Amino acid sequence: MFVTILKNKLFIKIFTPLALVFIAIGFVGYLFIDRQLESLNKNFINQIAQHKVDEVINCIEISSQKALEIASLFTISPEAIKALKIANSGNISDEKDEMGQTARQMLRDSLKPMLDGFALINGQKLKLHFHLPNAKSLVRLWREKQIQIDEKWIDISDDISDFRNTVIDVNKTGKSIKGIELGRGGFVIRGLVPVKSEDGKILGSVEVLDDFEPMLKTIIKNEKQSFYLYMNLELLNITHRLQNKQKYPIINNKYVLVAKTSEEMASVDVNLLDKGRKALNVAVKKNNLLSTFPLNDYAGRQIGIIVFVSDISNIKSLIGSIKFFLNFILCLILFLISILVAFLLSKMVIQPIEKINIFSKKISEGDLTQTLSIKQKDEVGKLSESLNEMISNIARIIASLNSNINTIADSSKKIETEVNSQASVTSEQSASVSEITSTMTQLSSSSKSISEHCSLVAQIAENALTKSEEGAASVETISKLMGEINQDNKNNIEMIVGLGKQSKEIGKIMEIITGIANQTKLIAFNAALEASSSGEAGKRFSVVAGEIRRLANNVTESTIDIKTKIVEIQNAIEQIIVGSENNSLKIQNALDHSFTTKKKLTYILEEVRSTTNSTKEILLSAQQQDIGIEQVLLGLMEIDEGSRQNVSSINHLSLISKKFTELSTGLKLLIDMFKVNSH
Repeated sequence: MFVTILKNKLFIKIFTPLALVFIAIGFVGYLFIDRQLESLNKNFINQIAQHKVDEVINCIEISSQKALEIASLFTISPEAIKALKIANSGNISDEKDEMGQTARQMLRDSLKPMLDGFALINGQKLKLHFHLPNAKSLVRLWREKQIQIDEKWIDISDDISDFRNTVIDVNKTGKSIKGIELGRGGFVIRGLVPVKSEDGKILGSVEVLDDFEPMLKTIIKNEKQSFYLYMNLELLNITHRLQNKQKYPIINNKYVLVAKTSEEMASVDVNLLDKGRKALNVAVKKNNLLSTFPLNDYAGRQIGIIVFVSDISNIKSLIGSIKFFLNFILCLILFLISILVAFLLSKMVIQPIEKINIFSKKISEGDLTQTLSIKQKDEVGKLSESLNEMISNIARIIASLNSNINTIADSSKKIETEVNSQASVTSEQSASVSEITSTMTQLSSSSKSISEHCSLVAQIAENALTKSEEGAASVETISKLMGEINQDNKNNIEMIVGLGKQSKEIGKIMEIITGIANQTKLIAFNAALEASSSGEAGKRFSVVAGEIRRLANNVTESTIDIKTKIVEIQNAIEQIIVGSENNSLKIQNALDHSFTTKKKLTYILEEVRSTTNSTKEILLSAQQQDIGIEQVLLGLMEIDEGSRQNVSSINHLSLISKKFTELSTGLKLLIDMFKVNSH
């Protein structure tokens, strides 16, 4: 049965989208599980890395605190206080000072039993270091002598102020310090405490040192873990013992590899080191977890980088197993759900639809006596009830159609007869309307021709009116200009007459000047006679009289020339006056002619305006007549078109009535094919 269901096409069509939904749900579930496990894996890895960071910080704190506590034991030691007082009593700036050497030897002798006991119990020497207040080394008690210079060990108070900030800070502030600080040999965990006299004066300081690398090795739990310790390259000038590039290689001119516990990786990627310089950075390389984080000194300054490498292959294997198990469970659940959905789909949908399919096939064969028996309260059951009710209604309708089909056939034959009669009458009316329409079309063409000619005449009259108005305006302008010219000419004549009168007055004045000149010459002649009779005394006066007479002669000659010119001017003025009067007569005649022309043009303008108005009225009447004829023609054309459509409709109706008769006959045959209950 299940195989039969699987072969059902409807089942396949319905179940296929559901199967795709299940597949999509499975895929989404797979992605969700994968993402959650990936997030779990990432969080777990981050926790491992953070745990290592916390473990290193905790170890540094414990080691530095232990060093601080041990150093504190010597701050109140009478031997230490006494030795530092002796050192301070000398010249502490002199590295070879005898008082300093005395204090150094005193500390070695007095603390030797204690240091030997520590070495016996712990298996290593206690690195105890005393300093002077000026940051000079007083004594390193784990060595026999202080420092090595040129491969020879000597006992001096060497200066360490250039790289030992902790010593400077402790002696300056009087407060203890703990943490990591770089020394000549690299990273060192230190605990420093000031040594004070009874009155509170700082005599120096004491510190306990602990190597950093051995402490890191204690954090490694098994052979699957390792670490890499790097120092910033710019601090290499402090760590003299790390300047061997073969033993301590320089990485990318940024870092110095100080120590490592595994040869699995030659070095770590520089990008990881750069990221780890600022904060914890986690990276996975194959099956190794690389936790990179900064190493800070006692003051919080970043001085190096620690890289812990952990094998996480077991974690990856565990996560993979969990992923496989969860995906298997998800697939199993989806498979069981799909089987259940397929069973319910077959029981509640496929089998009832098969019954409906068989029922529909019998109905299509004309058997309306069938009924469906599906006892479900869902949509399929409602569909069964609706189909039974529909078949019952169809049976009743077919029975009613069977009784009425004969009446329809008789009525369709009568309609066909009436339609044929009406079609003949309508065809005759359409022919008459077509003749009237043709006549009105010719009348419309004639009316349009008349209207066009009237429009042309009206345009010509309008142009003539425009030109007449322009001519009248031009004549009016000429009349005004001629009047202005006439008035200007009169004004010029008056001015010229006045000028003639003034020239005559000038002539009179010149006659007076001539008379004065003649009298002057007579006076000058008399003066010359008087001067000649006066002898030597009158010679000068005779010269003056001669000059006056010569001047009077010049005035007389000039007066004659001026008088001649005035006469010429007066003659020219009389000729201008005569010419101006002639021009004035001509201008007046032109004014009279322009006035007459203006009257004639005004008359012509009125006549042209009257003609234009009459032409416009004729054109308006012709246009109205043309519009009326077009409206009548449109009406006739619409009637003609309506008649034609009416004829076409009646013919079409006749064809429809014939087809209706044929259809009613065919419908009768179809209804007879159905099998219904007798009731």
